[in-house]
Amino acid sequence: MSSEKTMLGSVLAVGCTEESQTSGLQADKRATASLNVTAVLLSTGLATPKNAAGEQVVVPTTLESLQSQLSTVIETKEYSVAKFGALFSSESVKLVSDLVQQDKPQLVLDMEPFFKTGPPPQEEVLGALKDDILPSTTVLCATVREAKALLDNAGIHIDYPQSMQDVQTMGQAVQKLGPEYVVMKREILGENDGMTTLHYVLCGGAEPQMVTCRFKNPKEFFGVSYFIPTLIAAKLAGGSDAAAAVAEAFQLAGELLEAGSYFG
Repeated sequence: MSSEKTMLGSVLAVGCTEESQTSGLQADKRATASLNVTAVLLSTGLATPKNAAGEQVVVPTTLESLQSQLSTVIETKEYSVAKFGALFSSESVKLVSDLVQQDKPQLVLDMEPFFKTGPPPQEEVLGALKDDILPSTTVLCATVREAKALLDNAGIHIDYPQSMQDVQTMGQAVQKLGPEYVVMKREILGENDGMTTLHYVLCGGAEPQMVTCRFKNPKEFFGVSYFIPTLIAAKLAGGSDAAAAVAEAFQLAGELLEAGSYFG
């Protein structure tokens, strides 16, 4: 009997190449592989490791190189779901939007890399996302800060949330920009109890969902929520619907914490 695993689908991961195994395209590759889903990688830049001050230098991929990678991806079309991370210019956003318009994959847009990899995104990048990507997005994943930046760019003023109900209101406002589903997420590492709390508000479908999950975290890891958009994409590629993919991804993230290992 063959010991080879049956692959359940393929995800196109668009993002930055980093040396770390827990961020960037390497993390995307490991996260999808954990669910028997193949990752097709498209690099938008090369990031250096963070220095002692927490600073990181990013060298964006040239538009010519990005176009070459896109042409290969479009020609082979070896994926059914795309997950977009860091894009460093409005021109690069417009290039990848052509792929979305042509291939029409299910699309997970992860806003966190736009703010955590290199400098914060320029307004024209947020504007290009709003105009060219959000209307074709299946699931948008964002923190409150990232969602507010999108809304501010669109000229929609919403105060910083003071409650989970306020977070839901913000998520519903972002949903009006085009995404089918919006996931507002938050990760809290407990100071004294060895637990991590993962919150999310899911806007889309019949009724908004507010979910709080608590998991043992014996090694006090922080940052497991970075994997969640990729896990959602992998679950979509495996056949889950959007709401189920979100719930399953958060559960898997919690299991990583309890195991004390990131896909090790």
